[in-house]
Amino acid sequence: MENIKAKVTQDIVDSIIEDVKRETNDINSHFDKRLQQEVDEYREKKESIINTKLETLRDKADRERFKLESEMRFEVAKALREKRNALLAQFEKELKDDLARFIQSDGYVAYLNGTLDYLESRIDLTRAKILVRKQDYELLNRKVHAEYADLKMGGLMCEFENSILDFSLETRFKNAMTEFINESKVNI
Repeated sequence: MENIKAKVTQDIVDSIIEDVKRETNDINSHFDKRLQQEVDEYREKKESIINTKLETLRDKADRERFKLESEMRFEVAKALREKRNALLAQFEKELKDDLARFIQSDGYVAYLNGTLDYLESRIDLTRAKILVRKQDYELLNRKVHAEYADLKMGGLMCEFENSILDFSLETRFKNAMTEFINESKVNI
């Protein structure tokens, strides 16, 4: 009987030890799961904070890049405008120089008298008034009813029946500049 008691006692002790081991394993398993869950939550929280900071840095970098690109575009456009204006001023000066040489040439005398020939073929010059610079009047090859006018670049204008026909070199110069700007697209 002693043997049976010892066996029953041992079975009870073994059962208790087995229950304690199972509960210890359950507690450890639960603790491991809880620990892993907290580690995952902590990692997600930190990743979210880092991602937010990264996104903020990306946004700041994008804004800075956009600002720099805008400044560069502005500077390039400004440099192009300045270059365009310089080229346009150079072209205008060269054209004025060409006009000044033309006014001193025989071609200018031919221009004035050719314009009178053209007008005479279209209108009655005896009823017209020719506006011309004083020094240019002497270049005309015929007598016309003339009045001296301040035509800065030369040429002539004709008043006829409440109309003014403009053959002044200043108007032709302005038209040439406008046409050059339009054709060359330098105003873009």
